[in-house]
Amino acid sequence: MMHRSRFYNGLRLHLGLKRWFLPHPVVSAMLAMLAPRRLRLPTVTLGEFLGTPPPTISFRALYEPEINTPPTDFIPLCTLARGIDARRILEVGTYNGASAINFALACPEAKVTTYDIRPESGELLATAETEVRSQIDRRIANFATEDNRLAVEPPYDFIFIDGDHRLESVRRDSALALRCIRPGGIIAWHDYRHVGSEWLQGLNEVPEALNELAKHHPLRLLCGTTVAVLRIPTN
Repeated sequence: MMHRSRFYNGLRLHLGLKRWFLPHPVVSAMLAMLAPRRLRLPTVTLGEFLGTPPPTISFRALYEPEINTPPTDFIPLCTLARGIDARRILEVGTYNGASAINFALACPEAKVTTYDIRPESGELLATAETEVRSQIDRRIANFATEDNRLAVEPPYDFIFIDGDHRLESVRRDSALALRCIRPGGIIAWHDYRHVGSEWLQGLNEVPEALNELAKHHPLRLLCGTTVAVLRIPTN
């Protein structure tokens, strides 16, 4: 019998389905059932992960229009950043800038550095309040190649990785993030639990990358979210 993982990989490579068909919600749900073993991280609540009662952050306190990350993910992310009193926040994958704005709103004392390779990214930053814009350092560059620049900067308290979701990209971004985070800091990854059509198309291999990383680090999946998290030991 063909090994299950070989079968799934062959299916991803050779199944001739149209891309307009794959994103359908029913199709995505069916495809998610094909690979239940992809999701291996143990789940944890916000309070369990922080070790203290988490601060309260409401969606009303955040930036609502055109937010790309859903509130069920972003409120916990902002809660984690505020829960450790993050003063230096790094984001990989600016997209339209909504997430960077929300980190700045949730942590008004923080400096938010956000990376994206696309010059047109971060369009919402132009309309943000002046105080919020002054908190955000927008960088147009490939985060994974910024080793030298980041090596001479102070370490970060909180890093959110939501860039290219392909296996090698997640590996590279994660490796550099581990070198940039301070002891006691938190790294968070988006879309760990996104297992539908984008996986079949080869666009989301976050689970595969993080399952590898979890062999050496105690990664967890935040309950009720698609966010995987890691707290760096202090000793």
